[in-house]
Amino acid sequence: MTYLFIEPEQLRHGRVTVTGADAHHLSRVLRCRVGEEVILADGRGQRYRSRIVALRRETVTLEVLHTLEPPPPLPVEVTLCQAIAKGEKMDWIVQKATEVGVARVVPVLTEHTVVRVRTPEEAARKQARWQRVAKEAAQQSRRPTLPEIAPPERLERACRWVEVADLALLCNAAEEQPVRPVLRQMASQVGAANPARVTLFVGPEGGFSPAERGMLTAAGAVSVSLGPTILRTETAALVALALVMYEFGEG
Repeated sequence: MTYLFIEPEQLRHGRVTVTGADAHHLSRVLRCRVGEEVILADGRGQRYRSRIVALRRETVTLEVLHTLEPPPPLPVEVTLCQAIAKGEKMDWIVQKATEVGVARVVPVLTEHTVVRVRTPEEAARKQARWQRVAKEAAQQSRRPTLPEIAPPERLERACRWVEVADLALLCNAAEEQPVRPVLRQMASQVGAANPARVTLFVGPEGGFSPAERGMLTAAGAVSVSLGPTILRTETAALVALALVMYEFGEG
């Protein structure tokens, strides 16, 4: 069954009207027909079973049949502070992190980041692109919520995500302390009613500079190793996220 995200305000009097790219996707790509059922998700955890009642070139109207039971909340909320990777790697990181269950992706500019964001307009375009990638990945994986994609920001500002986390990890290839014991200690202290907040810092292709590593650890991040081999930035992000989700009961 087709799965589609909508804005909460699109639901009016038991009906939803879809336009633009979503309407095109339903009518032209998926070739849906009147009478077909679609699962609608509002991106905040609420989902609806619906049926297409009108289908035109530019608009699709759906009637809500009933509200679905909300899924249980995740035991961990993960913020991925990811140094912006070059080329299509960042798209891939956002896509796969969304599938695995990330709550938030913060694109970070560092000393060794190849990609540069020079204007607010450029930052807004990149943010919008990555949010579209996240939405498509969330629909494909049928997760009930959409991850937040934050605007690109300097690492100095991203340090605030250490302060709001129960545990912040700096993924460091030169570190000897393995990540698993650190995660297991935190996971054992978390109750079901209080999801843990974990922040992951993953550097660019050239890694974080010594000064940046010092800044993160001074802010409270714990430097950890993801294993004995040197991982690419996109690999490190997914390995770290998967380990967190597994240790907190989502593996």
